[in-house]
Amino acid sequence: VATLSYVATAGNAEGQTFGFGNEFLYKRNHSAFSLKVGAIRANSTIVTHAAVGNSLQDYALSETRTSTTTPESYFLNGRYDHRLKDKDRWYFYGGAGWERNRPAGLDNKYTSMLGFGRIWADSDRTKFRTDAGFGYTRERPLAPPAGFQSNYGTFNLTSLLKQKVGAATLYTLDLTATDNLADSPDYSGTLRQGLVVSINRTLALKIGYDV
Repeated sequence: VATLSYVATAGNAEGQTFGFGNEFLYKRNHSAFSLKVGAIRANSTIVTHAAVGNSLQDYALSETRTSTTTPESYFLNGRYDHRLKDKDRWYFYGGAGWERNRPAGLDNKYTSMLGFGRIWADSDRTKFRTDAGFGYTRERPLAPPAGFQSNYGTFNLTSLLKQKVGAATLYTLDLTATDNLADSPDYSGTLRQGLVVSINRTLALKIGYDV
């Protein structure tokens, strides 16, 4: 499943926002492999016009453009799940990921994790699972503060909900929480929600909200 978005504005201020997301899922017997890719980049340009001269008939026009990149976020996550036996709701998983968000001060962040989980619902209309595990993170900010610890172990909680509403609408909720084992007040969380309405067999309209 792939999504692509583009928004453009013009006038005294110009803006361009690009968005891309892709989720690949492959299942076989008791195993599943998923790969998620996402990117958001927004540029904002302020246009300033000025007239400089000796009179209303003798002047020169000038235009100044100031461009900045506001949000810029990229991520790549891969994960492998394996059920312990046929029709068992318990499974173990392993995964790794990469993230970059330079306007927020993050140059590169690499993560890996292992853990166990349980499938609570697996029907045609409702799919819900939760899992927990331990991982390792290597983080590199653009401007590391004094004494910053770039490598640390983590405790991870994740959940995934897919709920079908009606015949052509799907609601998805993907939640991830990570706690730094070396410094427990240091934690992070990601919440991705989406509402997908199918138009035909291959196209759909989606509205999403990420925190």
